Amino acid sequence: MLNNDKIQSLLDSFFGTVIDKLDFDLVNNKISLRLDMNGRKTTYREIEFTDVWAHYYIKDPASLEVDFSETGYLQLAAIEYYPKGIGSIKCHSKIDEWFNQVSSNANFALDIWESLLLIEARSIKINQEFFVLENIN
Repeated sequence: MLNNDKIQSLLDSFFGTVIDKLDFDLVNNKISLRLDMNGRKTTYREIEFTDVWAHYYIKDPASLEVDFSETGYLQLAAIEYYPKGIGSIKCHSKIDEWFNQVSSNANFALDIWESLLLIEARSIKINQEFFVLENIN
């Protein structure tokens, strides 16, 4: 349990930071963020989700009238770790039964402006500290 608290404490330190870079490496199953800690591009921290099994991006329909691209940056409003996952995320399709076999259980939720990025990962590196996460399946 100590690692779970430590992980969330480290993630809490990124509240309100600017996302300088966001990379999806599908070949190596990684998602990485470089965060600008003071908004002046002088102090950076990194988060790398490794052994990523799933990710899901949801744009809040309420924010459709707001154009965040005018700001020129993304802000990480919050990042939460759920050691047991948030619960099953399943596809339901009336068109193709294959999609109905697909499911995941995200253990991270990132609030980026008015959108949500859910990630299911088996490990995470925060700055240079590596954590193997609890099995959530």
